[in-house]
Amino acid sequence: MSDAAINAQAIINIVQPFILDAGGVVFAAITAYLAKHIKNAKLREALESAIQRGAGGVYEAIVAQAGSITDVPLKNAQIATAVNSLLVAYPVAIRTFGLTPETLHEMVRKNLGTLLAADPNVTVLPPVPPLAAQLINALPTVAPNPSPEGVAVAPAVPVVAVPANPMQPGA
Repeated sequence: MSDAAINAQAIINIVQPFILDAGGVVFAAITAYLAKHIKNAKLREALESAIQRGAGGVYEAIVAQAGSITDVPLKNAQIATAVNSLLVAYPVAIRTFGLTPETLHEMVRKNLGTLLAADPNVTVLPPVPPLAAQLINALPTVAPNPSPEGVAVAPAVPVVAVPANPMQPGA
């Protein structure tokens, strides 16, 4: 063998343990990084699921008490109960993500809104009384002006006569 080949082999023999150790350290670091992110993803998934269940519990409690979603004290009391349950059941996740009770309250409230939006039985406004609905349907309409240029015009608008003093009929 030549001297150059011997010197290269000697250098490889000296450097090889350091390269293997560095590879092991890099592998361990990547494994730890992935493990942490997988754990955080599982914590986040569990916490999000618990928040959704908490919002569902708030909704069920309001219905069970024959309450209304517009009853703010009842709704806030039920949300506070859900937040307290989350604080007890998921302290590690809450601490990991730096959540406060106020943040959890807002998260439960938003999930409750999502549940209410999906429920066809929930209305934001009170139902229109039958007499008012009949009056609205009986209102005359003004026909839209025809457009010679073929441009779309506004639809018919109800015409409502408002008395000068609505408290005095016929005024």
